[in-house]
Amino acid sequence: MTSIRLNDAPVSLFSSDGSSRNDIVACGRLLMYESAGREMNRVRVNAGVNKNDYAFHLSEVDYKETSNNHRRDLMLYCAKICCNSLGKEAPASYEDFIRTQRDYMKDPNFLRVLSGVVQEIIRPMLPFVMSDIIGKLAQTVSVPMGQTYEINVGSGEIILFSDSSWGASRSVPYAELYDKTFTMNPTPRSAGFFVRWYQLVSNDRDIGQFYNSIATGLSSFVMGYFNKTLSAAVSNTALNPSYLQFNSYNTANWISACKLVREVNGAREVTAFGDYSACAKVLPTGTAQDAALTMMLGGDWMRTGYLGTVMGNKLVAFQNAIVPNTQYTTGTEVMPTNKLYITANNQPAPIWIAFEDGTPITIELDAASGTGDGSLFCNVTTSMDMIGVVSSKVAVIDNV
Repeated sequence: MTSIRLNDAPVSLFSSDGSSRNDIVACGRLLMYESAGREMNRVRVNAGVNKNDYAFHLSEVDYKETSNNHRRDLMLYCAKICCNSLGKEAPASYEDFIRTQRDYMKDPNFLRVLSGVVQEIIRPMLPFVMSDIIGKLAQTVSVPMGQTYEINVGSGEIILFSDSSWGASRSVPYAELYDKTFTMNPTPRSAGFFVRWYQLVSNDRDIGQFYNSIATGLSSFVMGYFNKTLSAAVSNTALNPSYLQFNSYNTANWISACKLVREVNGAREVTAFGDYSACAKVLPTGTAQDAALTMMLGGDWMRTGYLGTVMGNKLVAFQNAIVPNTQYTTGTEVMPTNKLYITANNQPAPIWIAFEDGTPITIELDAASGTGDGSLFCNVTTSMDMIGVVSSKVAVIDNV
C-alpha cells in the first residue's frame, strides 16, 4: 500500500550537505512527504480504515512554520540567482522580495531557476507518493534516451501427450512453441495546469500541497494510461482467453478464476488486485461470526501491504486516484471500483512500462499571458511507453 511506501522512504532523501540549495531541496521533499501523508490519512479516516497509517514527522504547528520558512528561502534563492545573472542587486529580505514580487512573476530567468528546484524536489519523491499498483501488475524498465526496448514473450503452449506406439510416435499432434516480440518506444507525455502566483509566495498557503499536486496529477495520468492498457490487454482474447473473463462476482466465479489462473500459469499462489470497494466484497463482512478474522486481515494490511489470504489467495487493494478536474464535481476515480484482476505470483507482470532513462519528469514554469490574475502555466512532461503483453494469463471478474 501507499502508506507502507511513504513510511519506507529513505532518510537520505531529506539530508543535505549544508549548502543553501540542497537545504531548500531537502526541506521541500519533507513538506511534500508530509503533505502526501496527511492527505492519505484524511482519506483513510473518511473510509474508516487504518486511521493512524502514516507516521508524522512534523506537528501541525511545525509543518506550517517549516512551509513558510521554506517558501521564503526558495523565493530568495531564486531571486538571488536571477539577479546575479542580470547584474542586479538581489533582495536582502523576504519583505524586499514581496515589494518587487510582480517583477519576478514574469521574469523567465527567475522561473527557470524555480522550475529546476521544484523538479529536483519532486523527482525522487514520485515512487513514494504515487500509488504502487504498478509494482505488482506491471514490470517497469528504464530505456536509454532515443532507444527502443524489445520484449520477447513465449507462447505459453502446453505440450500434449497422446497414446502412441514405438513405431507411430511421430503421428501424434504437434504443439507450436514460439516467441513474439513487442517493441516499446518511450515518447513524451505532457500535462499542463495553471497555478496562482500567490499560492507560491503567500504565507497562508501550503507549498507542500503544491508539490504534491504535481505528483498526484502525474499519478492520475499514469494510472489512467495503465487502466486503458490493462483493460485492452486482458479483454483481447488473442492475448487472454475468454474463459478467464467473468461477468459477475460470486463464490463460484472467485474459486474458478483463482483455480484456472493457477493451472494455466503453473502457479502455486495467485494474487487478486482491485479497488478497496471490490476487495471488500471478497472479505468477510465483519459479523459476530467472522469479526475476529476481519481484524486479522486488517493486521496483515498494516504489516505486509495486502489485505489477507481468502481461500488461499492473497488480496491486494491498490490506491486509486481521482481524475484531474473532477475533484470538486463528480469525484471520478481513475481505476474501476468494481473489477478484480487475478494474477499468478510466479509469472511476469501482464503490463510493461518503459520510462526514458534520466528523464522521469520535467517541469517548466512560464508566466501566463492574458489571464490577468497572476497565473503561472506549469507544464509537466514524462517520457514513457506502456504495453499490454499478458504473457501470464490474468483472470478478470467484472461487476464485483
